[in-house]
This record gives sequence, structure tokens and C-alpha cells, in this order.
Amino acid sequence: MAGPDATGGLRERLEFLGAMAVVLPVGSLPEPLAFTLGRLLGRLWYAVDARHRKIALENLARAFGDRTTAAEREAIARSHFIHLGYTFVETCRLRGLSAARLEQVVRVEGVEHLQRARERGRGVVVVTAHFGSWEVLARAWLLLGEAADIVARPLDNPFLEAWIAGIRTAGGNQVIPKRHAFRHLVETLRRGGTVAMLIDQNVARERGVFVDFFGTPACTTTAATLAARRTGAALLPVVCPRRTPGRFTVRIGKEIPVAVTGDHRRDILATTAEASAVLEAFIREHPEQWFWVHRRWKTRPEGEG
Repeated sequence: MAGPDATGGLRERLEFLGAMAVVLPVGSLPEPLAFTLGRLLGRLWYAVDARHRKIALENLARAFGDRTTAAEREAIARSHFIHLGYTFVETCRLRGLSAARLEQVVRVEGVEHLQRARERGRGVVVVTAHFGSWEVLARAWLLLGEAADIVARPLDNPFLEAWIAGIRTAGGNQVIPKRHAFRHLVETLRRGGTVAMLIDQNVARERGVFVDFFGTPACTTTAATLAARRTGAALLPVVCPRRTPGRFTVRIGKEIPVAVTGDHRRDILATTAEASAVLEAFIREHPEQWFWVHRRWKTRPEGEG
């Protein structure tokens, strides 16, 4: 990845300085005041951002419309924007979070599933979602005793990318740019390492398969399934929901079986569907903490308007 000095122009530098003028003070606030601010920011965001409010409500109607009222969905949407306010504050505070403090604010459940997967020595593919705090999850990975390669799309601003990468790599992780990452992931897995990727965002039709997500087909990346199938690595779901502001639980689920029947396309579809279903089950426990402002169902199957 090219450094900021190589690619950053004046505009990018000014954007970064503007962002840091907000991030650094927020990150240094006393915790109660910081989370009061986060809650207020979330409420304000919901009030003024009509476009993302509309997207969230449309997504919630698609996911829960037959089992909830409009008022109930609006309540989830309001809580979601407060969640985003908390997430902003928590991310601002991550850079200064020591390993000792991390142990105090993050619990880990299901570590036995990770240990069993590692003992096989064929690598681990972690699948996660934009749920709870994925940035805290990256930072908390050092509590699990082994660094991971994290697949992410670089931010457009190289200075901001360097800042967020500093958080993600603080425990020894490596950030792998999403484009052309597959070969690197396979090499890491064949060495018995761990790779992590988010699989809950919309992708173009040619880059994914349609699997059920909250009752509607959603075009979903197959990269995690393909990497696990090619290398024999374990496929593990891991999420990091918030218990209370600034307090989290890293939840490691049971290994997802990787289908190998000889029918390549059917196997990829079945395994990807299972991974998506497991993440959906986590999300349903705390629906306000998933990223409802993303157009998850934008890509549609051929023939569907």
C-alpha cells in the first residue's frame, strides 16, 4: 500500500487534519462524557440525514416488515443511529486503548472453537459482519494469541487509511487490500494462519452468489468459502456486539462445515448460504447493531426488477 506522502495531495491532507481535529478531542474525553456525546450525535444524525434514514427504514421493512409495525421499525432505526454514534466514539478511542484496558472491556466467548480450528493446522477463515464494532474486533484479536490478515477496502484518503490501519494492525495484524487479495489469503492459510473478512455487504452479480439474508436473496461474496474450500481451512463466524457503550463481547461461533460434494457451484452456494445464515442469527439478537444504512439488497437476480 502506498504511503500518504506518495499519494496524498493537499485536499487529502486537509481532510485528514479536519478529521483529526474532531477525532483526537473525542478520543480524549472522559468515558461518560464521550458516550453521552455519541448518543447525541446518533440522535442528531437520525434527524438530519434523510437519505440514510430512508435506506435504513427500507431495509428494516424488507427484513422485518411482516413481523413488525412501522413504529417498531422506526424505533430500531433510531437505536441504530445511536449505535453509529457510539461506534464513532469508540473508534476515536481505540488508538489509545492499551492491551491491559482491552482485556477489561472485551470478553471472549467460544474460544474453544478457535482453538480446535487452529489445532488442525490448515488455517482459519474468519467471517464477520458490519455488526457491533468490527474495528474493536480487529483491535481485540491480539487477545486471541495470534495475528490475522484482515481483508479491507482501503479508504479513499490515504492519510485516514494510514490512521485506521494503525488501529487494525496494533496487535500484529496485517491489512490486505480487498482487490487482488485472494492469492495472499490462500498463501496465509496454507501456512496455517488466520484471515478475516466481512461478507455481509452487497457485491456485483459477477462477484457473488445469491443466498437468503433476512428472507430475501442477497448477492454475497464467495471469497471466504472459496479460500476455505481450496485450502481445507476451518470457516469460523466471529462477531463483536456491544454489551454497553464501550464494552464488548467477541463471540466465536461453531465451525461452519465446508461442503465438498464434487459439485463445485452447489458447494460454494451451500456453504456461503450457511455462513450468511449464522451471521444473520447473531444480528437478530441485536438488530440495531447491524449496518442498516447500506443497500444490502441492491444487486438483484437476473429478471428481477
